[in-house]
Amino acid sequence: MRRVLLILLCLLGLLGVWCLWPRPQAGQTSSAPATTVVATPAAAKLTNAVAGLPAAVLSAAATNRINYRLANTTKSLAILQRDDHAILLENAFIDTQAKLDFKIPSHLQAAAEPGVY
Repeated sequence: MRRVLLILLCLLGLLGVWCLWPRPQAGQTSSAPATTVVATPAAAKLTNAVAGLPAAVLSAAATNRINYRLANTTKSLAILQRDDHAILLENAFIDTQAKLDFKIPSHLQAAAEPGVY
């Protein structure tokens, strides 16, 4: 009796899925569903955030980041990648065989002891 009830419930579920499955409209000839663009609040916030940025920030984001990394060497990135004495960080290229002489602009240097470590 349980098997018959289980089979009937499965058939009823399949019938429900078949009845509720979306069917193409009479005017639709393509098999691909129509796509619509829905503006979400998150997308609107992102668009507004980017639109509100100053032009200097947007142009800096589009520039080559390698030119603004700290480095104590003039070797190219390709050479440093094969060098065993190179440390490649996201914001610095360090050659451990060369003198640590970073040219940090004065407006980016800490003025006094910050008191944090």
